[in-house]
Amino acid sequence: MPDNLQSAPYRFLLYADNDALQAHLNTVIGDLGVILSTRDVGARLAEKPGNMDALLLDFMPDPKQPDKLRNSAEQARKLALAQPDLPRIALGSQAHPDSVITALRAGVSEFADPSCADELRHILEQLLCPHLTARQAAKSGANSILLLGVRPGVGTSTLAVHMATALQARLARKGQGSDPPQHETDMEHRVCLLDLGTPVGDCLLHLGLPDTFDFTEAVRNLRRLDDTLLDAALPRTTSGLSVLSLPRDLERMRRISQEESLLLYACLQQHYGCVLIDAGGLVNPDFASALARSAATTWLVTDQSIGALVSLADRLDELEHLHVPRHTLRLLVNRYDERYGMEATQIAEKFGLPVYATMPDRTLALMSGASQGKLLFETAERDPYLRSMDSLIDQTIDLPRSDAPRSSWLSTLLPGTRRTSSRP
Repeated sequence: MPDNLQSAPYRFLLYADNDALQAHLNTVIGDLGVILSTRDVGARLAEKPGNMDALLLDFMPDPKQPDKLRNSAEQARKLALAQPDLPRIALGSQAHPDSVITALRAGVSEFADPSCADELRHILEQLLCPHLTARQAAKSGANSILLLGVRPGVGTSTLAVHMATALQARLARKGQGSDPPQHETDMEHRVCLLDLGTPVGDCLLHLGLPDTFDFTEAVRNLRRLDDTLLDAALPRTTSGLSVLSLPRDLERMRRISQEESLLLYACLQQHYGCVLIDAGGLVNPDFASALARSAATTWLVTDQSIGALVSLADRLDELEHLHVPRHTLRLLVNRYDERYGMEATQIAEKFGLPVYATMPDRTLALMSGASQGKLLFETAERDPYLRSMDSLIDQTIDLPRSDAPRSSWLSTLLPGTRRTSSRP
């Protein structure tokens, strides 16, 4: 094993018994990292290479090995199951269509021709930057919150839009308090609400935003995403909150791999000060578990209804089966009222998971505002729901609260609006 392994910036594992190819790749990659072959690391690590940064698979045609492409494709599929978060780059020849087609059908992240050195290095840099940024962000616990609804209808989207709006106000306030003051569009002080819940587009509906740029379009333009494109393409509120939703036609999501989805999530973490994910009713358990493992904070959102509590039990079992430790989850009981049945302490005892927070049942106030196309910040700024929201954010992320009166806070959040009196 090379002596410089520990100090290498990135680690690449090559699935090929080809010294010449390994030597060529080392020349191409240079100071970007170190190339290891499966002979260097042994069979166990080759099967589940969790401490690598990217995997390189040999899809170069060889007349002496008629089964080589088929075997490489099988290896790629096994690695996708064993390490779905790691980029898998197929190395093949553009002059041989079978090499390209077989690799793409195997679900690799990218295809590159080793003879095109500049292109290969560029592909590796583009793939690794968002990938490693996501991993570093998850380790630092800085800027990602997952709201995982146990089933559709427990109020996850309503909670998400209110929390994202409140977080945006706090991040903007943090930027205004910096020295020197940050520009209002500085992405470091902006929130992105990733709307992955069902029904599709509920967050956009609550916020009155158009469906102009969706998740699949963002994945398709992943390499081009920068602050300028994100600011221009994603629909956003006047306060600066950006929203990225699933496409209305969910069939389009079938062409998006889980790895591409996670890379997009990583890219958003790289650019925005905070990414909040509404995953209310997300039906893909593998993707949900991958998000739960990488998010800084994961809230399981339920209510006291019998259907939601049954779904909570199923979701906990599902996440545990997919290697999400129960102690990393926080339980939030939405629309909570002790008169409805099981109290918070009983729910905690039943499911072996402490109830970290409750949100009061404010269905009438929330629906009244929604019918006017408004959030509670506009219709009932002193509502108990918003007070609980402030406490929830205080427990979740370290951001400044406003010392000014509520009317001043509302003016900061929604410039140009007037305070509206409303009974809680």
